[in-house]
Amino acid sequence: MFSARDCINNPRVRAAIVCRFKTIIHVSRECHIDSIRIKGLEPRFIISPPIFIREYLSEKEVKILCLHPFGASFWPGMTGGALNDEKASQSKRITFSFSSENLPDRIGIDWSYYSIPDYGVDWGFNAEDVTVKIADRRGSIVSYDPVLPQFLRVFVNGASPANPDSWPSLLSVSAADIARHD
Repeated sequence: MFSARDCINNPRVRAAIVCRFKTIIHVSRECHIDSIRIKGLEPRFIISPPIFIREYLSEKEVKILCLHPFGASFWPGMTGGALNDEKASQSKRITFSFSSENLPDRIGIDWSYYSIPDYGVDWGFNAEDVTVKIADRRGSIVSYDPVLPQFLRVFVNGASPANPDSWPSLLSVSAADIARHD
């Protein structure tokens, strides 16, 4: 029997995501590049989570990092970013990638733009299978912890967007080499 709680901080779920998706993509605003070079991709407050997520994590303000499993059937695009971030909403976008092996431990189903039930659903699947299926169909997972800068690759001018594994390390490129897009 599946419960959405089973998908948070579950090593089997993380292993299933790593097995199915080798690369993870994140799109961020250009105004955050200096912080990302130092701290990596950090979770931000986007929207209030379902109550059971807040209770499970024992956090008042739940911050998430939305991530796209490269190769998923659906690409959700990018929202404006963190709420009330006017500077970010006027900034161009930068695309990062990293190996799924470098995913933080606390990951889960993305609840930020569609709802997930917090009740047992007998779909005939375990939490790993459900998470992978939802990640594939919705094109997004969340992390509750940062992705360190040394793991990040960045889309640069002249690189192939179809091959994010070939992008250079964020820490090895100049700001002028990084591709920006709307």
